[in-house]
Amino acid sequence: MNKKFISVIMAATLALSSAAICASAAEVDIQPSKETGKIKFDKGSWDKEHSIAFYIWATKEGEHDMFWVAGQWQEEAKWASKKIVADDCEDPKYCEMEVDIMDGWNTFIIFNDLETSAQTFDCVLTPSAFGDTAHMSDELLENPEDSDKTCIGVYFDNAGDCGSHKVITSTGHVVGTALAPNDNPTWIVANALYKLLGKMDKNGEECCTQEKVDTWVDSFGTNKADVWAKFQEFKGQDGREQYDEKEADVKKLLGIEDETDTTSSETNSDGTSSTESNNSSSSSSTSSTSNGGGTTSKTTTNSTTTTTSTTTSTVGNTDTAATGDVTGTAAFAGVLLAAAATIVVTRKKVEE
Repeated sequence: MNKKFISVIMAATLALSSAAICASAAEVDIQPSKETGKIKFDKGSWDKEHSIAFYIWATKEGEHDMFWVAGQWQEEAKWASKKIVADDCEDPKYCEMEVDIMDGWNTFIIFNDLETSAQTFDCVLTPSAFGDTAHMSDELLENPEDSDKTCIGVYFDNAGDCGSHKVITSTGHVVGTALAPNDNPTWIVANALYKLLGKMDKNGEECCTQEKVDTWVDSFGTNKADVWAKFQEFKGQDGREQYDEKEADVKKLLGIEDETDTTSSETNSDGTSSTESNNSSSSSSTSSTSNGGGTTSKTTTNSTTTTTSTTTSTVGNTDTAATGDVTGTAAFAGVLLAAAATIVVTRKKVEE
């Protein structure tokens, strides 16, 4: 009877152990999902039946760009390929295209008239565009990389988070209306500071001025302290070899104060006065950034005597990814302790 009782207890213990491990795995093994739907495009004056293309691509930090070709995502770009001509353009006014949108990726679309080469600006695409209609605006936007070129603005009837991608152009102008889901506004401004500082446009005007920097910070909803903290992360990065020579000018544009001198005076017991000069600099900044798969909160305090840096991060939407899956481990440890206690008690009964 005792042996049978031990067998039952051990079997239950093993079952609970397996369940604990499975629960732990389920907490961290979250796969990216896709949403599929159709988007509609108002051809406007492009009243063509078979010459309008939908160029769709997705970007993610650390990954190769993906392109939507023949109903699936591929790494190889197929620009100007007939495979991405709109699925259905027989309607005299509209074209339609079905597309997948992957979680964690920024997805964009360009509408293009293959006969005239006219095209819209890069347009942010999210699932809210499914079932909605995109239209060309009357606004021509400066091409982000080539200021001599312009593209047609684009907007959706109801999808407010979609439309012309909001960027800082190569001449320092802010164009577009929509940020992509995984854009980091603070990084965008800091990157523009690094790239455009000291550059002139084709008309001989500075691409990075105090007025433009103030506009960038305001337009992208960030602040100068966070931009400075993000800019400092560029130090030592590949492709950022000019960091040291740009640092002082960036600090000035962002209004970051240099070291300050403080002087204190004390009266000694003999009535004489002693003066102590203390040259120190301290700064504290807190920044929170969302970048692709996760969110990083960083608080740093620096002084001449003490430097403290604490960084915490979470990956994806899973808290346990940053904590080492404490819940699953604790549950498993508890099961093992219960099993050990059961064996001891049962053994004692056998001996009696």
